[in-house]
Amino acid sequence: MKSAIRTRMLARRFSTTASQSEGKQNQKANQNQEEEQQQEEEFDYDDYQDQQRPSIFRKIFRVLSGAALSVFALNSYYLYIDEANADLSKSRFGYVSFFYNFPLFVRAKTNQASDFLLKPPVTKFLPDQPPLRPNMLNKTLVLNFEGTLYSKDFEAGQGIVLHLRPGFQKFIDEMSKLYEIVIYSEEDSQFLTEATMTIDPFQKYFTWVFGREFLVLSGAKHVKDLALLNRDPRKVVVVDFDKDIYKNEPENLILLSKYQGEENEDSLRYLSVFLNHLANPNVKDVRREIKKYGGLDSLENYKKEVQERAAKLKKSQRYFTGDNKKKN
Repeated sequence: MKSAIRTRMLARRFSTTASQSEGKQNQKANQNQEEEQQQEEEFDYDDYQDQQRPSIFRKIFRVLSGAALSVFALNSYYLYIDEANADLSKSRFGYVSFFYNFPLFVRAKTNQASDFLLKPPVTKFLPDQPPLRPNMLNKTLVLNFEGTLYSKDFEAGQGIVLHLRPGFQKFIDEMSKLYEIVIYSEEDSQFLTEATMTIDPFQKYFTWVFGREFLVLSGAKHVKDLALLNRDPRKVVVVDFDKDIYKNEPENLILLSKYQGEENEDSLRYLSVFLNHLANPNVKDVRREIKKYGGLDSLENYKKEVQERAAKLKKSQRYFTGDNKKKN
């Protein structure tokens, strides 16, 4: 009996302690759930606040940016209609100096960038001539370099070799006394400077040398623009083998055959005679004289005329010589 009573008492005690421990665990669990709910509520509230703040900032930003764009568009419209007199817009509704002048600033910078990429670094190739009487100033002779005055080859062990056109030295020496000589060519300026310094180390002939950097972009092609020379076109003679390299086909262009290293070539001899004729002060406009001889074919036509004169002169000399022999 005593053992049975003890067993029952122990069972009651165990059940009591078990129920107490279960109650404590339930309380802890309930407390944990309440804390988790509170944290979730606090977290949700923080998220709500975080979501609300950006949305307010976005609305403010949208309003301000919309107003700024509207003012910018209004001032751009004022600028568009006031190109002739920009001061009119200062008294109009919505005028803001910054927004009005900003397109002008952007346009100026864009033009500067495009001019840097597409136009030569200077607007005048040559300085202004001194204020002298026109007949006291030499005319200007613009010469292409490669293909006109020399040909270029690459030889093993020597590199690039320049072959001067036959009669070059006599030609350039005579022309330097009659004309202001300008080299205007498609070669790189650095190479062009080195080549001219090799031929003319004391710059006796080639004072003005302009290379590829001084060409003008026209469409998809770089061309020569004679308007940038800063010389009267009536007093400018151009010698080249390519008429398509010029922005507008000049009336003062003398077309020369391209030199490719031929040894028996005499174009410079006849060109020298023709240029001597054009350098005469009585020729007021070289364009008219070149046109009179056939424009682009003027050199060939002048060459034929010179040859015909020479033939007539020889014939007359033979005639008079024959007469003298008969008399003797």
